[in-house]
Amino acid sequence: MGSRTRTLLGIAGIALVVFLIVLGLVLRGTTAAWDRAVLEVAGGAGTVVGFAAVVTELGSAWVLVPFVAAVALWAALRGRPTGALVLIAGALVTEALNSGLKWLVGRERPDWIAEVLPASKAFPSGHALVPTVIYGLAAFLVVSIAPRARTTLAVVVPLLCLAIGGSRIVLGVHWPTDVIGGFALAVCLAALGRIALDAAERSDRGREEGS
Repeated sequence: MGSRTRTLLGIAGIALVVFLIVLGLVLRGTTAAWDRAVLEVAGGAGTVVGFAAVVTELGSAWVLVPFVAAVALWAALRGRPTGALVLIAGALVTEALNSGLKWLVGRERPDWIAEVLPASKAFPSGHALVPTVIYGLAAFLVVSIAPRARTTLAVVVPLLCLAIGGSRIVLGVHWPTDVIGGFALAVCLAALGRIALDAAERSDRGREEGS
């Protein structure tokens, strides 16, 4: 096992522990007062809400599905078909896990800020979890093919994911701990996904050398 794999496993383990701690606090209702206080402060108005409403769409299925398809196709055409499959599998697994956890936890959303609430349950925030894994894995895959994009993506992707997750609090459709829990689980899954992408890269390069 290489040093990078050990580091990634360590990151995944720490992030999973953070997620489980947040989940435990949520299930016990310990965070209720804090969540409400933060929401009352963070709830934006006017331009802030308008901006949040635009940013939040970047974490919606109608953006993420074609994005995953486009990046996967591009990677496959660049000789990384296994990496493309890892990206697609990572997106599907993350979405399934998000739906399953929402059903199991059954936490209700805040109901006094947003005029219209999504039908799904609150914990974890899918907009914190799913886009972070997808954009993160896509960035890892792109950098493995085009290393010069590393610096740009290292700045843009975290800021984008934080903005998408934060928009859910500003819009009043998620409790802050929904977003924190979503991000923690996303880091865990993205780290594990990076390990899978590294293995996929070795497989794809081995296939190229053997052909």
